[in-house]
Amino acid sequence: MKKFGLLFIAVILLVVAVTFTQNVENSTPDKIRVKSIPQLETERLAKETSFNRTDTGRLTPEALNQESETIKTHSTIFVMEGVQSNSITLPITGDRAKIGVFSAQDGSLDIQLSDPSGGDIPVVPHSRDSQISSNEMSQVVMGRGGVKDGVLFITDRKQMTPGNYIVNVRQSNAPVDIIVNDEGGPELNVWLSNNGRDSKKGVTIYAELKDGESSMLNAQLVARVKGTDTKITLTETTPGVYSTNFNTAKFEELQTLIIEAKGRTTQGLDLLRSGSIDVIAGKSNAKLLGVGQETLTDSDLVVEVNVKVTAPGRYYVRGNILGNAGEPIAWAQDAQELTAGNHTLTLKFAKEILNQSGFTSGFKLSGVELMNTTNMPGIKAAEKIDNFFLKSSL
Repeated sequence: MKKFGLLFIAVILLVVAVTFTQNVENSTPDKIRVKSIPQLETERLAKETSFNRTDTGRLTPEALNQESETIKTHSTIFVMEGVQSNSITLPITGDRAKIGVFSAQDGSLDIQLSDPSGGDIPVVPHSRDSQISSNEMSQVVMGRGGVKDGVLFITDRKQMTPGNYIVNVRQSNAPVDIIVNDEGGPELNVWLSNNGRDSKKGVTIYAELKDGESSMLNAQLVARVKGTDTKITLTETTPGVYSTNFNTAKFEELQTLIIEAKGRTTQGLDLLRSGSIDVIAGKSNAKLLGVGQETLTDSDLVVEVNVKVTAPGRYYVRGNILGNAGEPIAWAQDAQELTAGNHTLTLKFAKEILNQSGFTSGFKLSGVELMNTTNMPGIKAAEKIDNFFLKSSL
């Protein structure tokens, strides 16, 4: 019985070996490389989406997550522009802070910098011929004055003691700019809702001062459009999170918001921060009306999207198909030149991808966005379609 079992196994191995030899077309063993599981999975996915189409594709979990991610900016910097005082107090909270004093055209600028104990801190002139790393100092000095004009002094101390530092201006023929990267101290985080949408929705600005894992309470935050002086106060709507709604009706395409924050750390240190974030706003001249008919063809699940536009131009729509429990399956897109009036754009989801998902029904249309792409950056319509259950079954 034991010999029969061994013989049976030998026959199986022989058949497998012959089959393998035929598949690799007489490749010699030393030329065959064993592939890892990730490599095999990559090859499988490549075969699944081997068709050459740009209007539809397989939706990955990573791509779906990216669609819902909020873009945040982070800052440990604060900037004081156009300072005319001869004595400026700088609250430093980080142990790796860098302090810069800049004049765009005044080459005679001379300063003295004192630490919290009153001792002198050496500052050295920095060549403006080479760009300052953005993770070290603000870019406020770039593009202002000639590279041979003015003065930029920067501290070269690697270890800083938190506390109040004082800049004494010994000689100056013009206002100065102070740039501090308070590295090692609390961070100002800024994010937006409705960014890139029709300006009639406005934009809500959110900000948070993070001191380690804790959010700072009772801080003072204001926002303004870069290049203007009008400021809007952010309110602490939830503990440690500050927000305000910004009217973007007069915005055209891209604007930069500047957020300035004052607060006090849990160690009792004063804190200053400056942050910025870009806002995309304008008129989309479009409205997303809803989902129209569904059609199953030999190759696609076709879903109509009804839209209304009030100005001629190029309009783009995109949407996803998810499983009943939100599983990512496929995406599709369409773009057309449209005249003013009601129109229908079509999302054609490849049946090949739907079949590979293992789902045959319970499809959910989600993340449907309409955008005016006549000019860039494109502006999204105010409406969005999520969690619309389709009737079609494969």
